[in-house]
Amino acid sequence: MQLSETIKLHMTKEQKDYITLTMNEYIKTVNSLVSVALMLNLSADIQLLMYLLTFPLL
Repeated sequence: MQLSETIKLHMTKEQKDYITLTMNEYIKTVNSLVSVALMLNLSADIQLLMYLLTFPLL
């Protein structure tokens, strides 16, 4: 007797668009932060920033 079922959920176009927009904003933010750190010659801080960016957003 089978007690579970595997299903595949598909995103709507609006959900895909929202995820794309959100990821693009995230990438722009990371690029801006790294750019500022580079301008200020904060190489140690860049390493810390990149480490912190590996954690998921809340």
